[in-house]
Amino acid sequence: MFSFVALGLAAILGNDSYKFITPERHEILSSHIPDSKDGVLDRIRKDSRLLIYTEKEMPKAYQDFAGGLPGIHSPSYNISADKPRELYGNPNVEFPWGSPAGTESVPDDNFSTFKFLLLPKDKPIVVSKKFLPGDRRSSYVWAYPEGAVVGEVLQIYYKEKYYTFEVRLRSKSSDGWKMTSYRPFATLKEFQRFCSFNGEELSVTDKRVYQSHQIFKGDVTTTSLGKLSDGLIKKALSQKFVNALGQEWNKDAFAPTTEEAFHIVPKGFKAATIAVDTKSCTRCHESTLKHASDFDFNRDWYGRVRGSDGIFSFHPFSPGVISYSGIYQGESLRQELIDAGIVKFE
Repeated sequence: MFSFVALGLAAILGNDSYKFITPERHEILSSHIPDSKDGVLDRIRKDSRLLIYTEKEMPKAYQDFAGGLPGIHSPSYNISADKPRELYGNPNVEFPWGSPAGTESVPDDNFSTFKFLLLPKDKPIVVSKKFLPGDRRSSYVWAYPEGAVVGEVLQIYYKEKYYTFEVRLRSKSSDGWKMTSYRPFATLKEFQRFCSFNGEELSVTDKRVYQSHQIFKGDVTTTSLGKLSDGLIKKALSQKFVNALGQEWNKDAFAPTTEEAFHIVPKGFKAATIAVDTKSCTRCHESTLKHASDFDFNRDWYGRVRGSDGIFSFHPFSPGVISYSGIYQGESLRQELIDAGIVKFE
């Protein structure tokens, strides 16, 4: 089984005063990274170099230096002249890029997420400029150093509280990115035993989960989880999480779904088609910096898939250069990231 410790996670130590968020907020959010049976999540949570961010600190941004409206743009603004037929104007707000994989049908008021980054000491993210296919002007590309760890904490929001139900990790090695996911239970049988031990029986029904896109297709029958008491769900989500790498939830499905407002996954969760392995995740993550025209030349949409080097959520741009109107706002890197040694421009 893949081990993040083997990639030197224990060596990513040291003091780093820079944080995206206040110390108080860092303490609150880091407390939502659960313990894990193998200790990996515990070490991440306690690492002094841990950088936590949300879309507030790291607003979504994509590049387009291939078309007539160059610059760094917010996906929230529909840049297309073909509205309303063209709903989005860029690929970054629709499946499979708009939301964390499997959450595209989860109600917004039932879901939350934050991200984190760990870099090896004195090994920054290296940014450069390069002409990509179709560019009129060079785009920005960046690469993470070997040993970098990028994570995403997925949470259910229920009755004004947040409950972590999954932590996704990507770790950079000499062979590229390796992926795994931590959950309170890796299989249906494990969860059924937990429920029985605690005096409740879990009811399940078959549910078809189908997803289709040029770069991602999936069609499986998974288990839809029936109602359990709130107390048991809270207890389930407070377990030490387990590494689900390479495991099936049940038969050919890789995660459950539910129609309940509160369970071990959120209502409408569709990760059943997504295997917990590097190959499955690469299908989507390798699309960073590809242009909208690479996927559908006939649509009136623009821009590249956000991110670089297989990671969507992080970018080195100053928030002030992100355009929310389609009008060019200039180009600059976030100076505080350079000063902190997190980003280096070459």
